[in-house]
Amino acid sequence: MNRPKTGIPSRGAAAPRRSLRFLLLPAAVLFAALQLHLSPTPAPTLSPTPAPAPSTSDPAPSAPSPRPDARPQSQPTASSAQAAFAAQIADEIRAKMPEWIAELKSPAGAAWAVVDDKAVLLEGVHGHTNGLGKPPVTTRTLFSIQSMSKSFAALGVLAAVRDGLLDLDAPITDALPDFTVHSRFEEHPERLITLRRLLAHRAGFTHEAPVGGNFDSRPITFNEHILSISDTWLRYPVGYRYSYSNLGIDLAGFILEKKRGKPFEECIREYVFGPLGMKDSAFANEAIHKVEDRAWGYAAPNYRVAGGIPVEIPIAPAGGVYTNLPDMARYLMFHINEGRVDGRLLLGDELIRAMHAAAFPETGQTHGYGLGIQVGRFGPEVSYSHGGGGYGFTSFMIMCPGLKLGVVVLSNSTFGGSCGSKIVSLIEGRLEQSLGPQGPAHEKPSFETTKPLAAGDPRVARLAGFYGTKVVVGPKDGVFGISIGEAFYPLTFYEDR
Repeated sequence: MNRPKTGIPSRGAAAPRRSLRFLLLPAAVLFAALQLHLSPTPAPTLSPTPAPAPSTSDPAPSAPSPRPDARPQSQPTASSAQAAFAAQIADEIRAKMPEWIAELKSPAGAAWAVVDDKAVLLEGVHGHTNGLGKPPVTTRTLFSIQSMSKSFAALGVLAAVRDGLLDLDAPITDALPDFTVHSRFEEHPERLITLRRLLAHRAGFTHEAPVGGNFDSRPITFNEHILSISDTWLRYPVGYRYSYSNLGIDLAGFILEKKRGKPFEECIREYVFGPLGMKDSAFANEAIHKVEDRAWGYAAPNYRVAGGIPVEIPIAPAGGVYTNLPDMARYLMFHINEGRVDGRLLLGDELIRAMHAAAFPETGQTHGYGLGIQVGRFGPEVSYSHGGGGYGFTSFMIMCPGLKLGVVVLSNSTFGGSCGSKIVSLIEGRLEQSLGPQGPAHEKPSFETTKPLAAGDPRVARLAGFYGTKVVVGPKDGVFGISIGEAFYPLTFYEDR
């Protein structure tokens, strides 16, 4: 029997291949439920309707027509019903919003928008920027978008790669020769880490740095935060697997800052905000205090932060962007049009393809994390998405180029005080209902399945545990699988040949 390696590699050993693989049954259903938090109730199939006139209080931002040479996977494969999908989503949100707003029990606010590839189809706002009696939220209110900021950091790095300033696949020690990080897997892991691995969460880093991380409310500078990364230990060998990491994105932003010779925030204004026409967007630094039309974050009552929820945070690349609906509308259209702004390809086709594809994919893999953004699929349609949450804010965006659909939801609450979760559930539920799952052909594994592993195998048993508030991996009634709330999805593991 060709048994895989199962132990932890010794210091200095090369990273092993994965010791086992697994088949998720049903794969499409589990991916949708786990990654996209789908609404549990089925939705009726949508039928085409005429596109509504834009309901904006400001002129709709201009955006280019789709380029004729867009990638095949993002070309509209849709029927006439799918072609009108964005307009239907806008209509349904407009109809449901009064009911949703009536259910709210918080003075927190929210803002939402639906766009197609050229114009804003719907903009809406609710609530207040800083409690009852305070100014109401407007379409230009700036919200912290938290981890949605990662896609902006990735764009900034890719723009520097376009200009020849950075190399996605060079060791980061070329840019930071003095940088080190601890590892029990490799002697010099920093020599194996690249910008591509940082942006794809494949460097093996832990999630937070010990100084200036998501749970550190002390006044910390960006440089102090970055220096503390060297005190961390890698969770995995470099490149071994995906592991979401704020500090990895921050390190990529720091490299951009050093190579460009400007603060990271100025780099993003030059490379991203400026070219995309995002005139109001800013960062969670000293300047944000001067913005009058800015939302303040609301956290759960049991969430206590010494000195209150901070406004200035050092993790600018991973979570520091403040933006509003008009600017996000332009950003959504940029991705819907596969990287074009006013008819111009911002990065070059190779770089936007790299951002919009699962990084370091397994054979046959079509969805996963790209460079700063999540890549998914609804039936035949590709989607790009990301969420964010923390410091009293939540956010979510999703773009489907083939359907010419983009949706963004911004909220200054992290505890049931906005319409954001309802909008997200509606969008994702309608997409799944209208387009369907990937189908049996896409669920077939791309590896040998002749030698399944028993649920009691130590290599399987060690994966058991809690992976989120409602996500548990382990046995149930003698079957090993994933429990998501009340739902259970069995898993089968196989020898890695």
